[in-house]
Order: sequence, then C-alpha cells, then structure tokens
Amino acid sequence: MSLKELQLPPLLHFESNSRGSQRHITGRISKSKFIKTKRGETSSDFSPWPAEVTYQIVQKPRKKIHHGSLAKPHFLEQLECHLKREVEALDTHGPKVQELRLQVYQEVFGYLIEEFKTYKPILSAIKNEYDITLAHLREQIRDLLPLRAKLVLVSEQCEQTILDLKVQERDEIRALKQECQHLQDVIKSMRRQQSALQIQVDHLKEDLATQYQLYRDERDARKLLITRISTMHSTQDTEHDDNNKEVESEDPMVVKMALQVCREDLTKAQVELNRLEAEYSDVVPRREWDNLNRMHEETLMKLETLQTDFDQMKSEYDTLLEVHRESSPAVLHFNQSVLQHGSDNKHIVTTPRPNWEQCSDILGGSERCRELFEGQSSQKKLEILLQEINGQKEFFIGLGTSSDVPIYLQYEGKIKNLKLKKTDVIRVIKDIWRNKTTENEKNDVSRDLQEFLHSYLVEQYTDKAGDWAYSLMESIQNNLKDDFICLFNDILTGKVCS
Repeated sequence: MSLKELQLPPLLHFESNSRGSQRHITGRISKSKFIKTKRGETSSDFSPWPAEVTYQIVQKPRKKIHHGSLAKPHFLEQLECHLKREVEALDTHGPKVQELRLQVYQEVFGYLIEEFKTYKPILSAIKNEYDITLAHLREQIRDLLPLRAKLVLVSEQCEQTILDLKVQERDEIRALKQECQHLQDVIKSMRRQQSALQIQVDHLKEDLATQYQLYRDERDARKLLITRISTMHSTQDTEHDDNNKEVESEDPMVVKMALQVCREDLTKAQVELNRLEAEYSDVVPRREWDNLNRMHEETLMKLETLQTDFDQMKSEYDTLLEVHRESSPAVLHFNQSVLQHGSDNKHIVTTPRPNWEQCSDILGGSERCRELFEGQSSQKKLEILLQEINGQKEFFIGLGTSSDVPIYLQYEGKIKNLKLKKTDVIRVIKDIWRNKTTENEKNDVSRDLQEFLHSYLVEQYTDKAGDWAYSLMESIQNNLKDDFICLFNDILTGKVCS
C-alpha cells in the first residue's frame, strides 16, 4: 500500500468545520470535569505550539494551502492547564511523588484517548501494554528489594572481608619486608665475611707458597747431604771390608737344643706356681697374723682392766647405796623435826657462800670465770683463783728489737701489765678492724696486720704503746676461747690469711 492510498483521520478540519469541532471538543471536556481557562493561555512546562505551519494535509493532497500563524487548539490548552494544576498540587517531598505524577499523566492520557475515537483502540492497547509492563516491572522491583538489602549486606561483608584481608596482607607484607631486610643484612654480613675470608685465603696461599719453597730447598739440601754421607760411608765400608775377617755363624742345632731346655724349665715353673696358688690361696700372711694377734692381746688387756674398774665401781656403788639406805630414815626424821620446830631454829647459823662472779675481772671475764669454776668445789675454786692471781705479773720483760720478734712487740726493759679485761680487748680489736677497713678503702694496697697494729698503737697511745701491746697480747692469750678474739689472733700470727 502506497502513501497516497493510506487514509489517516485528520487531526484538524478545514475552516468550515473548525468552529464546530472546537465547540464539540469544548463540550466534551466540560463533561469530563475540566476547568475552563481563557483562550490563548499556555503552560510553561510544555513546548509551545508551532507558530508557523508551512504545510497542512487536507482532503486533496495535491492542493497546498498556505496559512499564516496558527493558534494552539483549545482542547490542548485545557489539557495542559489541567496537567499543570495537578502537578503543582502534588507534594514534591512526599514518599510516592513519582507514582502520583504518573497517575496524573495517565489520567490526562485517558482523556486524550476518550477524545480521539478513531485512535482509541490502538492508543488503549498501547496504554494497556505500558500498564502491564509497568506492573510487571513493579513486581520485579518488589521481588528485588529483599535481594537489594541482601546485596547491600553481602557487599558490606565483602568490603569488611576485603579490608581484613588488606590488613592481614599489610601485616604479612610488613613481616616479609622485615624478613627480606634481615636476609639482606645477613647476605651483606656474609659477603663481608666472605671477602675477609678470601683475603685470609690469599694470605695463606702466599704463606703456603713461601713455606713450600723453603721445604723444597731444605729437601734438596738434605738429599745432597744424604748423598754425601752415603758416599763417605760407602768409602769407609770398603776400607773396613778389606781389613776385617768374615764372622762365623752359630750352629743351628745348639740354638734348637737351648730353646727346648728353656721351654721345659718354663713348664716346670708354671706347674709349681699353680700348686702354690692352690695350696696358699686361703692362707693369711705372717705379718698380718702377728698384727692381729697383738691387737687381740691388747684388747683383752683393756677388757680385763675395764672389768676390774667396773667391779670396783660396782662395789663402791653398792656400799654407797647401803649407806644411803641406812642414813635416809635419820635424814627424813631430821627434816621433819626442822619443819615442826622451825621457830626454835632461828639461831642456827649457816656458812656464807662467796660470790665468785666478783672474781671475773681478775680472771679475764665472766665466761672464763664460769669455765674455770664449773663443777669445782669452793676449796678448788679458791686454789684456782690464787693461781691466777699469782700468775698475773705486774710487769712484762721486753722481747728485744731483733728481727725474730714481731714489730709491735719490739721493746726492751720492764713493761707494765695493764691487766685488760675482755671487754677492753674486744673494743680495741673492733677499733683496729674499723681503722684498717677505712685505710684499705682509701689506699689500693693493704698493709700487713702486724705493721698496722704497731702504727695504730703508736698513734693511739704514743709512749704507752708497748704497755698496750704486751697487755693486749696477754689478754688475747687468756681469752682464746672467744671466736672473735681467736680469729684476730690467728690472722695476726699468720695462721689465717686476711
């Protein structure tokens, strides 16, 4: 079918029918609840109607009619005004503004379809197809909304996983970089070591070459010397061979007989040795027997002596026990009488006991006093006290100034005995150690204790240094049982190193 044969319904009629058509359209729009506006009013939201139309299709296609400017149809103006008012009345900030706008346009499009009867079927089909497609798309959108939320969640999880992997990779990369740097440092150090070792190897090669050359020279010299010596020996051997006679060899039969005799003697000696071992394996040597016998006799003698002493002590014990049994009733009777007649015995005078602790100063301290008097009777304690008093001299005799005498005792003549107590001795020794420690801290070299003691006594007591030296040594000898004093004496005499 050609373009000329295609008959389309006209959009506009000729001038003869234009006014009637306009009145018909206006009536239809008023029935459709449109609000009439003034003619010529246009909306700024729509494209303006063409001001000039150069050609117009009419019933006679060959005839062309030229017109001037044409006005926009009144129905179109009403549709545009209605559409503008409805769109402006919408809330642009609402949640479903786009659906409301679409509804307005659908309504206007429905009015347009109702107006054009000729194109109503095709336009209705198009509209229905658009509505079906739009509903289908809305259904798909509704189905895809949960997937969108899930997609957002999965996307966030993936992003978080990617960030974690990046952090982990960053840590691994940092660790690998550090390890790489460490390995590079190790390689550098090994290269430096290799270069140093290579230098040493070169030096050793040079030394080895030098030593090898020396060894070769020495070997050559030795070979020459050996050659000379061999030549000299060969010359001497030749001379001696001419002068000496041949030595006769021994007879082999004699050697064989001597060997046989030696073997027989060895067999006899072995048999005798085995016999002696079998007979005397359990026999004690005479020397050990004599020692054991002597020890046995001594033990028997000691046993007899102890038995005799035991018998004597047993007899004495029995005698004392019998005496005690005989005297116990009398003692008991005496005690009872004393208790009963205590008031009558007020005039009984007992023998006073001396306070031996007062002698501790004379004997060199309370400890030494207790040691001397422990377990002794009063008579014995008195004898010990007299011996100690007589033993303490008022003066010492100086040992002289010879080199054998310690430096702190090198004095002559009579030296007064100060009779120092144990407390004085301990105080002096502590002061000596304190001063010596101070001196050692000041000086790097430590002096000998004898020299320091001499200088200490001279500084502290000047003219009486000798008296203090001899009195101090006397008191130290009397109190050697004290550990502190004994240690000082051992260090002073050189028994213990300071």
